[in-house]
Amino acid sequence: MLKAISDIIQRSISARSIRSALSVVLSIAIVLAPLAGVRAAAGITLTHSGGATLLTEGGAVAPSLGYVFQMGGTSIDGAYKVATDGSDNAYLLSTFSGTADINPTAGTQNVTSQGGDAFTFALSEFYIGQDMALTKLNADGSQAYSYTFGSTKSELPGGMKVDAAGNTYITGSFRADMDFDPTSGIDTKTALGSYNGFAIKVNADGSYGFGAAFGGIGANIIPSGVALDAA
Repeated sequence: MLKAISDIIQRSISARSIRSALSVVLSIAIVLAPLAGVRAAAGITLTHSGGATLLTEGGAVAPSLGYVFQMGGTSIDGAYKVATDGSDNAYLLSTFSGTADINPTAGTQNVTSQGGDAFTFALSEFYIGQDMALTKLNADGSQAYSYTFGSTKSELPGGMKVDAAGNTYITGSFRADMDFDPTSGIDTKTALGSYNGFAIKVNADGSYGFGAAFGGIGANIIPSGVALDAA
């Protein structure tokens, strides 16, 4: 009886080892080898050629590509939050430093971060001179707007939500003086501490809703999200 149990355990261990080994080999093959004829479970074939990956139908459901866009510049850029509304419009909260094109379509909207290019050391202070960008894309892939928020220091994105009416709410942290109004208006607020928190609303039509700052001296306030109630 004990021998039979031992044999079962050994076979189970061997099976797990084989599966683990196959998983590792498959992972390495996918990462290192060109994706030529690798078929996904959904019946989609990925073909790698000349630095591009092509997805073609191999099953009952054909994939449909809406759009693929690129944003950024030659320095440090980052995508932090993405959301959609009930009309299939897409919203992206990102960061950039230096000069970047924040219009992901064929048009150009070059902007330069107020905090400088990438890393800054000043008076024993270190910070990343990044600004934030909020971009809205219509359902057809056209650009609705792209706004920037920044100061002479750095900003940290926290959260982003879009309500049923298409209004956008973002939170995060800022230092120094920052204009909370991304449109042609001005609503400048000053951080009291190293990092203060902020909450900004952009209306569905792209106009400025409101901006609020919170925090104090001697404490870092770094919001990591945002929530909306039923109202």
